[in-house]
Amino acid sequence: MVDLIPQTSLTVLDWNGFSFLHSINPYLLLGVIIVLCVWSLAWKGVALWYAAKHHQKKWFVLMLVINTVGILEILYLLSFCPEGKDEEEILVQGEHV
Repeated sequence: MVDLIPQTSLTVLDWNGFSFLHSINPYLLLGVIIVLCVWSLAWKGVALWYAAKHHQKKWFVLMLVINTVGILEILYLLSFCPEGKDEEEILVQGEHV
């Protein structure tokens, strides 16, 4: 019987570019993942608490849905969180959604 499809040694997925993954310690990788999860959860918790406290529903939903390992949350806390403002000032500025 004649093969119509030539046999090659190439596979569908060529993993040669990811050969460094074989040298990584799995316990180190697990540790890094755990640290990133705790880091992200801590920042997300604080930022969501401030967004809810200041009635910023758009920011709350955005930070709840998008996971950026704490980057969006830190940006919100440093730039967009109305820290030190009274509730009346927030309502006057139109930030109450």
